[in-house]
Amino acid sequence: MSSAPELDPEKLHSMTPLLGRSPGVSIAEAERVAYEHYGIKAKADRLAGEKDENFRLASDGASYLLKIFHVVDRPEVANLATCALIHLENVAPDLPVQRIVRTIHGEPELHFQTAEGEARTARMTSFIEGRMLATVTSNRALREDLGKTLARIGHALQTFEHPGAHRPLLWDLKHAGLVRPLLEELDGLQDYAMLAYCLDRFQAEVCPRLSELRTQIVHNDLSGDNTVVAHDGETVAGVIDFGDMTATQIVSDVAVAASNQVVAGEDPIGPAIDLVSGYHGLEPLTVAELEILYDLVRTRIAVRIIIGEFRGRRFPENRTYIMRNTAHSWSLLDHLPADAAPDVAERLIQHCHLGEAR
Repeated sequence: MSSAPELDPEKLHSMTPLLGRSPGVSIAEAERVAYEHYGIKAKADRLAGEKDENFRLASDGASYLLKIFHVVDRPEVANLATCALIHLENVAPDLPVQRIVRTIHGEPELHFQTAEGEARTARMTSFIEGRMLATVTSNRALREDLGKTLARIGHALQTFEHPGAHRPLLWDLKHAGLVRPLLEELDGLQDYAMLAYCLDRFQAEVCPRLSELRTQIVHNDLSGDNTVVAHDGETVAGVIDFGDMTATQIVSDVAVAASNQVVAGEDPIGPAIDLVSGYHGLEPLTVAELEILYDLVRTRIAVRIIIGEFRGRRFPENRTYIMRNTAHSWSLLDHLPADAAPDVAERLIQHCHLGEAR
């Protein structure tokens, strides 16, 4: 069995701001930034966030989103999503994504100092109205549209390149083994062995197959908190938060989205297959990609639990938000046995009409 990469949490800290604190930014500071640098006099409301400071700005009937990045985020990381949004606006203007709002000097990003003299980076975008996917009862039409929307974004990103997309990222499934040091700090956790087995299986069975699959820059986080649903309840009004973009396997992008459609029921993977079907209808997946997708879904859920449990202990002041989905993720993993991988792979292949291609 392949061993997981050794990387202690302090070294992991240099990989991702998920593991370090960032000084807060006040509502008054957000309003000052909007007025002084964007010429927008607005009332700001703080929005929940995992690591960045996010504010909804209301001004004369218009709404904007102001994101102030984590203090240790490298400039090229923030610039990755900025450039991606500009690219999408240019090559696929009909895509339901946020649009960049430029500063009074015409810049797509802002580098500024807070009132305390701290250097920060910010980006303002349009605000997409609608209901968050996490609050909506899912249905097949919506799940298929999620897949289609992800496929359209992926297609548009095929011609996009940026150096920031090649950084190490804990949320990139090809680096799933790097969360092992975090898991080891959680010794005594409920079902620790289940999570350890998921990582062992990834290293032994999944990781060696990834290098043979197609790669490109992808969104990498089509979740209930990053998707806005239209009022009809069946179509996507917007995809937000491109902060986890990375260059990775295309199927990983689909697996991340599919993992958010798994249910704790008699057919846990069924709703996820609806999403895969929607994606495949526009951007066909290969047999090899469909064969590995189920294991990637399980790996994503395990990684989500590990990072959530680790950060919940490290940042107790934000524990409620960090761990808002952790109990549900545990339940999902219980419903997705590893020995179901061959059957699910066959089901995916048949559902996508690829049985004859084997």
